[in-house]
Amino acid sequence: MKRKTFFRMMAVLVVCISILASSFVVVRAAGTLNTNLKNLKGISGEWTEEEGGLRGAAPNGGDVFAMSETEGTDFIYEAKTHRNEGVAFSLVFRSNASGSEAYVVNVDFTRNTARMFSFGSEGKGQEVIGEEYEIDADETDFALRVEAIGNTFRYYVNDVLAVSTTDDTYTSGFFGLLVFEGDGVFQDINQKPITTDKMPKLTGLSIKGFDSFDYKDDTFEYSVTLPADMTEINFVPKFEEGTEVSIMAYDTTENVVFQYTSIANDAESPKIPVTNSNTTVLVRIKTQESEVTKIIKVKNQAAATPKPVATPATPASSTPAANTPANTQSGTKTDDGNNLFVIIGIAAAVVIIAGAVVIVIIKKKKK
Repeated sequence: MKRKTFFRMMAVLVVCISILASSFVVVRAAGTLNTNLKNLKGISGEWTEEEGGLRGAAPNGGDVFAMSETEGTDFIYEAKTHRNEGVAFSLVFRSNASGSEAYVVNVDFTRNTARMFSFGSEGKGQEVIGEEYEIDADETDFALRVEAIGNTFRYYVNDVLAVSTTDDTYTSGFFGLLVFEGDGVFQDINQKPITTDKMPKLTGLSIKGFDSFDYKDDTFEYSVTLPADMTEINFVPKFEEGTEVSIMAYDTTENVVFQYTSIANDAESPKIPVTNSNTTVLVRIKTQESEVTKIIKVKNQAAATPKPVATPATPASSTPAANTPANTQSGTKTDDGNNLFVIIGIAAAVVIIAGAVVIVIIKKKKK
């Protein structure tokens, strides 16, 4: 065999290895991504596991999805997102496999809002189903959390309630992520099922010095009007062993009165000032299996001046936060990155063996 033939064979093998390696868009580095979603992978755009989490980018614009094989009905779904650049970064849930029929919660840096919407069935486009909430456009890091129980949804941004709404379009589906016209990183992407038999419960919740608060396990949102002379309050939770309770509060301008603080059984919470028309108190009840949040909006009579009732936001006529998703599959692979290294290793071994065989043949012919 001539030397030219040998080098041609080597060139062909190198090209084959390059083509094989280039078919993997996502390379997994162990220990960088924290998620309990099964086989979370990109189906459009570019998704790369890197130090800090799963990075999604839309180099050609539009919506780019990463979808998992994990499905849910009632659950808590949360993730942290970091914006490198671009328009909107979202959690996708109760979705079909492509994301074309789904619920979405996002932070949108064109509108400077957080909101919930759906990609509709039967060819419908984006439909806003939750009121909008203003975000700080200068921030780059957000913790997103959605609680879905039946047709009720509560969406939190950095632990502040952004949207509370109801909708009956979808009852279950897959979990995923969405980037629109941007580049961002997602981390701590986890979902926790909520089932009726394992739903955390309190044996009681009261407001010290106020007897008109009626707590019920199957009620998740309350409105409380206090006497004019009550300008601060303490909550007193009661619960069984194995349950953890924490409380946080913020005012109408989303200024946090205090972050989540653990409260012992039958003990008083920190004092919560009621100095404006709406102080929101979040009571998070957690067990090993699940957790839920109760929302209590408090005002006193002195501050209870009637205000116009906010109407649900309607879809904007232009520049939606995300376009109707295309169903094109880009063929991006995000299977376990170890496969890539195994394949490259095998291919390298083949090259070495082939080279050795060729050398032997050349030597024999010379003899």
